[in-house]
Amino acid sequence: MSTHFNLGILLFGIGEYESARESFSVAVSLAPNDYQAHLALAHSNRKLGVINETILEYNHVFRLHPNHPVAKRELEEIQPDNAN
Repeated sequence: MSTHFNLGILLFGIGEYESARESFSVAVSLAPNDYQAHLALAHSNRKLGVINETILEYNHVFRLHPNHPVAKRELEEIQPDNAN
């Protein structure tokens, strides 16, 4: 895991969702095939109410980790008719 990912986890844990989102965005840019970084970015986006970007990140997770149970469940919650 990258330093940016770890920082994002800490920031998310204290409710600093925008800062966490920035850290996860850097982590994704450094490791675009890391499904956990995409999942964490999706969580931050969701907390911030950025639904279109949340859906985009969940779809990245599915490309890297098909049928990921958490991503699938959360996508169904925000987009029940169009879940993967």
